[in-house]
Amino acid sequence: MVTSTTSTTKIRAFTKQLASLEYEAAVHAISKRNARHAANGIQIDSDENAYWEIILKGVKVLDLATLPKGASRGPLDGISAAEKIATENFMKRAGFGTSAENQRKCRGFWKALFDIRKAGVEMITCYRTAEFTQYCKKYPKRSDISLVDAIVSWEKVYGPQMDQLEGRVFEYRKGDFSGKSRLMQKHVAERVQVVESSWNDAFNEWYSSDEEAAFKLATTVKAASFKSLASLFSDRANTHQHWNKAIFISLLPHGDKCLTVSPIIPVLPGDFLGIYSGVVRFSDIASNLHAIPGPEPKLWLDYSQNTGTLNQMLVSKHIADANVHLRWEAVNE
Repeated sequence: MVTSTTSTTKIRAFTKQLASLEYEAAVHAISKRNARHAANGIQIDSDENAYWEIILKGVKVLDLATLPKGASRGPLDGISAAEKIATENFMKRAGFGTSAENQRKCRGFWKALFDIRKAGVEMITCYRTAEFTQYCKKYPKRSDISLVDAIVSWEKVYGPQMDQLEGRVFEYRKGDFSGKSRLMQKHVAERVQVVESSWNDAFNEWYSSDEEAAFKLATTVKAASFKSLASLFSDRANTHQHWNKAIFISLLPHGDKCLTVSPIIPVLPGDFLGIYSGVVRFSDIASNLHAIPGPEPKLWLDYSQNTGTLNQMLVSKHIADANVHLRWEAVNE
């Protein structure tokens, strides 16, 4: 059971209890606590988006006639004397440091968040980083493009991709790596005419048990891992040899009829981007039109009846340059 407390006595007791657990139970407890800590961090950052709205409510309960005469002094930052006092009151009660410099930075940033969200920005403010916060705080006041307009332009480009990523995270947590939810996206459905059962980002099935048996008798290929292909989607995420970037691959519209496979974070050589959907065959290649030869004679991937995210890429000729390399790897299925 994962609990939160401010009691130092209970905190120390929990640590002693954690140390007494068997390995699996202890790892599970740590994993749950870390997940809750990450969620709390996101919630705290998200709550900060509402601080200025709360401060404005604090302005309404102020007796304006009692404001100090010097309250209007200070830089002309577009924030009224009442808002400055309400900000200070809020910070005192919420436990923030109230030095003059910290008040100035906080009220400027909180007001900026309010204006950004009012302009329709949701995803970026929800998942903002420390770098984003610093960018906003240091943004030049005299700029050809206002901070709000700059962030709105980012939201138009990255907001939909972040929304898609959010959905994929929920699917991965449920153990669903098929990617079939992509077909529910309007721009994908308009450009890819395929039945849901033919879409698969999770694994490559054998065409038949006979061909699978024949392959195993004819070759000595061993699995690179004792785990299933689905397990590799998670296991690759924390190794130095491969980084799992599959979840960060999006499908974006390209013209009226095509899609482009686009990573939303940088991709480096050796990164794992997912699987190329198809059926594994062990036979003479029927047609080169929808076939990818394997590392062994007569082994090939037939993608004539299946498709997936990576299948939306253009296929280069064998001697042509390409920025993605398909590699066969034996796994335990």
